[in-house]
Amino acid sequence: MALVELQNIRLSYGNVEVLKGVSLRLESAEFAAVLGPSGCGKTSLLRIIAGFSEYTGTLRIDGQDVANLPPHRRNIGIVFQDYALFPHQTVEGNIGYGLRLRSLPRSEIRDRVGALLDLLKLNGFAARYPEHLSGGQRQRVAIARALAIEPKMLLLDEPLSALDKKLREEMQVELRQIQKTVGITTLFVTHDQEEALALADSVIVMTEGTIRQVGSPAEIYMRPADAFVAEFIGQSNLFNAVVTQMRGNDVLARLDSGESIVLKSDAPINPRSPIVFSVRPERLRIGKHGESASLENALDGKIQHVIFMGSHSQVRVATAGNRSIKVQTSDCCREGDDVTLSWNSWDTVILSSGMS
Repeated sequence: MALVELQNIRLSYGNVEVLKGVSLRLESAEFAAVLGPSGCGKTSLLRIIAGFSEYTGTLRIDGQDVANLPPHRRNIGIVFQDYALFPHQTVEGNIGYGLRLRSLPRSEIRDRVGALLDLLKLNGFAARYPEHLSGGQRQRVAIARALAIEPKMLLLDEPLSALDKKLREEMQVELRQIQKTVGITTLFVTHDQEEALALADSVIVMTEGTIRQVGSPAEIYMRPADAFVAEFIGQSNLFNAVVTQMRGNDVLARLDSGESIVLKSDAPINPRSPIVFSVRPERLRIGKHGESASLENALDGKIQHVIFMGSHSQVRVATAGNRSIKVQTSDCCREGDDVTLSWNSWDTVILSSGMS
């Protein structure tokens, strides 16, 4: 399967620079998700790899510069957001379309289509037309059609966005299983954070035409590179503080509202340096006022809102300095209660600082 390398890729529409020097490497058989808000350039990146957009920079697939290769010669399978199935063709006809264009023998087309009907759980649907299929079935047909040509790489442009939540979650599992079975390098474009974390080997976080961080789902979530990633991936509480002292890996700091806290850092930080750090809502503990559960950091506050989510509650707690802190908890909470929030030093991530 394909090894894909992008170096300093730039794309502009008129005076608007959409991609601003993007560099990226996708390993063979890797499942990578490009995640970012609308307009960040993620679909433009996919279109460049597919051969649909002009660009500056270097794009290599398996070591070959493909700048002069038209889309049909790049051997890339593509699944669009709306699936783009041919309404006048059956499931079998849609899947075999690319094979007929390549003038493959009928017997080979029949064998490949049959194998894909098995793989995508479409047996019994070969003679149906797209209008008689469910959303999940249409999505499977689109994937089967993209895989039929035995591409080096598969590009997916938000193919699950039109499905309802339950079906989308089911298709996430199936899509990952299909990708593992085929072993194809896959680039998946999405704006859904949970989808990216659930599906991908690696997540590429983009905003404003640049890549902010590349890493495994766990790395992206647990160790965001900056404030944008921390807030965009899941939920996070951001704090401003000033370092007062370093003791080994312990960072002693004071919040802008006056409280003293302890953080961890592998690198030394200059005293009096301003820092920004984050704490995920599920890392915070809610206790009765004055109870910090023997954790290193504690803030007093009052519960503002409680939203019951089934497996947990989302809670907002007002603390000093007009700060509103998000907490995820399974404990029973009531609006108006005075509480103490607490967390450990290793549950914080320093996002910016004056490193020495």
